[in-house]
Amino acid sequence: MVRLGYFTNQALPSLDLVGSLALVASDEAYAEAWREVFGDPKLEARVGMVFGLPLDRRAIAASVDSARLEAERQDVELESQRQRSRFEIDQRLCELDASVRLLTLAQRSVELAELKLGAETEKYKSGLATLADLVRFQRDLDNALIGLQRLHRAVRVGRSRLLASQGTLHQAVGVEVR
Repeated sequence: MVRLGYFTNQALPSLDLVGSLALVASDEAYAEAWREVFGDPKLEARVGMVFGLPLDRRAIAASVDSARLEAERQDVELESQRQRSRFEIDQRLCELDASVRLLTLAQRSVELAELKLGAETEKYKSGLATLADLVRFQRDLDNALIGLQRLHRAVRVGRSRLLASQGTLHQAVGVEVR
């Protein structure tokens, strides 16, 4: 935007105030010049105004157009980055939501496997079930517990990824830069 403003200003006419101050010495000898400077100097002052008007505006117009296009490109790039960030955050939210729902189902699966193992244990104690059946239900419970642990991990990783996408992970874990 600054570049665009600069080139736009270059296309306008300019009006400048200039001034100069000079010592007038009639003698060209070095020593005499010093004497005149420190002794009785004769000052000459000039003040003037300079008006400038660009005659060929094509180069300036091209610079203005180039600066305008660069500003528009930067705006588009910024908006693109915003859209990517929004998409990533939305994607992470969906992933986290799905992981939380799966975690709830996995907890129910563990409860069910525990109930089934408890019932099978009672059957085994009564002599109605074999040890192979009891081991099979214990394996089902173990698999459900492993799945539950995996989903706990997926939820923690999903939350961390969401916070990283939002740029707040460092605050959530208590890290600050000094």
